[in-house]
Amino acid sequence: MNEYHYPANTIRREVPIQHGSKELRDKDGNPVRADIVVYASKAACLNRDQGKINFVVECKRNKVEDGYAQLVSYIFNTSANGGVWTNGDGTVFYRRENKDGIQVLEETPGLPRCGQGWEDGRTPRIGELERPRNVRRLLAMCHNRLYGRGMENADSDLTMDMVRILLAKIYDET
Repeated sequence: MNEYHYPANTIRREVPIQHGSKELRDKDGNPVRADIVVYASKAACLNRDQGKINFVVECKRNKVEDGYAQLVSYIFNTSANGGVWTNGDGTVFYRRENKDGIQVLEETPGLPRCGQGWEDGRTPRIGELERPRNVRRLLAMCHNRLYGRGMENADSDLTMDMVRILLAKIYDET
């Protein structure tokens, strides 16, 4: 809501997912529910209209890496054009794409803002960017990306990589 400006009245938690006219059920017979669903409109949200879903969010506990298959099933059983997987430590954004007639999920750098389409894909200009509300989360994301790609050599360490990024950002801003 804060970063992408989606209105609260278009967001629902614990939404049952349907396949056709029937609710999906897990192996124990319980309804399958998406953690967070962002709809295209308030009316779609009120009616839980699976034909008008912008994206789905799958949330896991810290340090839990599974849940990708769940996200895939939620996206492909609805009209969602993408999704978000997060466990608090990391966040990955996915966009539905058609490759050679086959629907696939591709990792993407972020979500479209409210009112933009996934296909807009342009990088916002500096004047269009907003101040981040949670700088710690942004630094944690940078840390996790750097740590995940590994060190360039044995002498390099993660702290120096972060310092280089911050210095480059300061230089860029000036």
